[in-house]
Amino acid sequence: MKYRWLCVVLAFGLVSVLAIPALAGGLTVFGGKVETSAQTGRDYSYSMKVQNTSDVSSDVAVEIKGYGTESENPFVVLDSENDTSHHSARQYLAVDPSGFKLGSGESRDIAVSANIPYGTEAGGKYAIVYIHTVPKSGSVATTAGMAARVLLTVDGSELSHTSQIASIDLSSGTELLALVGLMNDGNQHYKPHLRGTLRNGSGILAVASMDDPWPVIPHY
Repeated sequence: MKYRWLCVVLAFGLVSVLAIPALAGGLTVFGGKVETSAQTGRDYSYSMKVQNTSDVSSDVAVEIKGYGTESENPFVVLDSENDTSHHSARQYLAVDPSGFKLGSGESRDIAVSANIPYGTEAGGKYAIVYIHTVPKSGSVATTAGMAARVLLTVDGSELSHTSQIASIDLSSGTELLALVGLMNDGNQHYKPHLRGTLRNGSGILAVASMDDPWPVIPHY
């Protein structure tokens, strides 16, 4: 489930998420999102570039993880035991290389390959390419990690964009806030548009809306 706030007293704007490099703890990832359609039985390859922007060398590992969401996080990295949705793409993906060393200022290309078997149902398939540093043996260090999202839509005639409002909670103070819980019960991700209207009988007191920059994936 994914929660969204609507302020129906003060209108507000949201800054669009741009296709800029993602940075974390000395690692920069270029091309850190794959969002495209795919057909069953075909091989696909996507490229990402990792750069070490720190002043020391780093060992880097790349893993395929599950993709989930929480009420306060647009996406979370799931281990295999928690990645149980039939919309998972984890089992269809592979990375090369899965580990390497980067000197200060060095970069390396990563190939992400996908093959979705024949007979796979149409709809969205989701995973995370988790790119992170590996502490040296016997050392105490902070691990820097980047979550590159993979959103694949398997072509087919059964694609559906449906959702339901699971809950609406109101709180008032200097502003009237509506906490809206949305559940994506379709089979494909989408970015929701929410619009709230405050009425007094037949009169409209205020209107506010928001476009979510993050997609809601199925079953969340």
